[in-house]
Amino acid sequence: MHSSRNPITSYRIGIVLSTLLLVGNAAWWHAPWLGIPLTILLFLGTAHALRGTHALALGGIRGMSVLTMISGALLLIGWYPLPVRLGILMGIGAITAWRMRAPPLRSRVPINPSLLRFGGACIVLASVALLLLLQPTTSAPIRSPWDAVPLFAVSSIGAIMILTAMAAHTPSLVRAVPWGIACAVLLGSGIAWAAYPIGFGFDHFLHAATEHLIATTGTLHPRPYFYSGYYGIVVFLADCTALSVATMDRILVPLVVGALVVPASAAVLRTIIPLRAATLGLLALTLTPLLPLVISTPQSFANALALCTALFLLTPATAAFARATAGAALLSQPLTGIIVSGVVLGQWFRARGYRWLPIASTIAAAVAIPLAFAIAPLFLPNLDIRLAPSASAAMAAGHQIRNLFTYTTTDFTFADALTIAQRILPIAWIVMAIIGIRHLGARARPALHVVGAACGASILVYGSIVIATLLPEEQTQFPLRLLALTALLMTPLAAIGLGTMLSPISDARRQAAASTILGIAAIATLLLAYPRNDAQTRSGLWSVSTSDIAAVHAIARDAGSTPYVVLGNQMLGAAAIRELGFQPNHRATDGTEVLAFPLPAGGPIARAFWTFVDTNPTREPIVDAMTYAGVTRAYLVLHAYWRAYPTLSAHAAAIATTELPALPYLRIFRFDRNLSPPTATLAPPESARPE
Repeated sequence: MHSSRNPITSYRIGIVLSTLLLVGNAAWWHAPWLGIPLTILLFLGTAHALRGTHALALGGIRGMSVLTMISGALLLIGWYPLPVRLGILMGIGAITAWRMRAPPLRSRVPINPSLLRFGGACIVLASVALLLLLQPTTSAPIRSPWDAVPLFAVSSIGAIMILTAMAAHTPSLVRAVPWGIACAVLLGSGIAWAAYPIGFGFDHFLHAATEHLIATTGTLHPRPYFYSGYYGIVVFLADCTALSVATMDRILVPLVVGALVVPASAAVLRTIIPLRAATLGLLALTLTPLLPLVISTPQSFANALALCTALFLLTPATAAFARATAGAALLSQPLTGIIVSGVVLGQWFRARGYRWLPIASTIAAAVAIPLAFAIAPLFLPNLDIRLAPSASAAMAAGHQIRNLFTYTTTDFTFADALTIAQRILPIAWIVMAIIGIRHLGARARPALHVVGAACGASILVYGSIVIATLLPEEQTQFPLRLLALTALLMTPLAAIGLGTMLSPISDARRQAAASTILGIAAIATLLLAYPRNDAQTRSGLWSVSTSDIAAVHAIARDAGSTPYVVLGNQMLGAAAIRELGFQPNHRATDGTEVLAFPLPAGGPIARAFWTFVDTNPTREPIVDAMTYAGVTRAYLVLHAYWRAYPTLSAHAAAIATTELPALPYLRIFRFDRNLSPPTATLAPPESARPE
């Protein structure tokens, strides 16, 4: 006897029950073992309901983009507490159940011996890489992940890339290629987890603390005009999965790229070029600038959405997806979102017969970036943004170009080989994009508009904007981010060009040679994606160490209820934000609120620290910082990796009120305004910057 129940009804009941369980878990139980699988099931159902006639990954990207826009908009108006987030979750479940028109399609990939061998080899290599990445790493501050992560882990990832490149030439394995690439991307992001278990850089700590505040209060003051979409979706997914916002912040972008962007790219490319060429072209994703994607920040999340936008603009059938991803990017990071939204708007005009408006919209998108910098101080009063004279901008650009094409080679070492690859890979990338443009012809115009807008914005910011609160060596960070975005947006064109180049190759030996070359290039791309500290490149970025965290608590215990300010580098500030959030803070003499610990955005307290370190190691800059913050106590934290650390420590010990117990890799000195020892006469340090 057969059941008369419609299978769609069963799926709808399952979605509703999963949603109710998720709501209960987010509100009361907070169990990750329940939240994670239910979130995945609901997401798959939503992706299927929104896919239409397209691939499942495209439905997932559309759902994620819409959710990002909704949560970002609610956060912008200051109305994003837990009940509202639970209401959104119930709404997603209801819409998914209502839109479910057919059972989810089952995979039709035939299981054959070749597929089993490929999958088994990838599993073995991935297991080796994971075992190596999960090994305990140093707690000392490091400059590069390669100081802590064994290169054999990278070799395992590279072997997966080479196997995937070889599989792309095998007709029975073409459906498995996206999963091989996704596996390599996810393992590549795992390097950051292994080398920086506390957190990578500074931005992660700042964003995680902000998201934690949003999760507990439902709002933020001042409101996050720039990153509301990213903050909103991180907090929402943390509620659903019952993971901490810090963990969700770190895993979001790698998961989006591996689980959504890679299969979506495969699906779209197959509608533009033949299946064999599309599969081979997908290998270009292993040659993209990985760092903007594998490290979770609002910028990297918006970059992933921008990459999808550039891809979706190549076919009229996915134009609606492009509008969704552009809107989500705009709410997540305007630096990227303005560019892709302007181009999407231009293509909307083009579809309605307006011939010149797409070009005008592209130019407006590029010009809007420096204008956005110009009005940013209205929202962030601590920013000091000025127009740069054209001569100084030209000199800065010339200096960067000179550095790009010059390097010191003493012998053909591994560092020399990486540096040579760093020069060759961008040229190869541009060549592949040109081949893709020639293949597409007029169809390449939307992608060219996106690339042109990003490149134009980079040039305009480079030549017109100076952020006075940043250090001189940090002035180029925003133009370089836009330049990296330009390269990233070329990915669809480069993929089409790579597929066009490789698809005519039929000889087995040539296919193996091409796969090996691609695998080596992918390994070099991964090595270049993270900070380097070798004979050719000296990284200035140090990691947050356990000593930084211990120093934060030592200062807080010593100060007790006494207001204080801390002079140190931004890694100490990252540790403070991780441990204490945005406390303590003080009302400065100019009326602004300042944190007791240093931030990378600069300001008088940061300038006082750099004055002490670089030119004037006396009580004067420390007293200036106390006066500005309106406190009577200051702490100076000096790290052992400063070049002039012994001399600076001697100066600080001679003029400090007292010194706290020493910690590994750093020393902490306390200064009280009314308690000062006799000033010692010591020679000033020649240079205090890290080596």
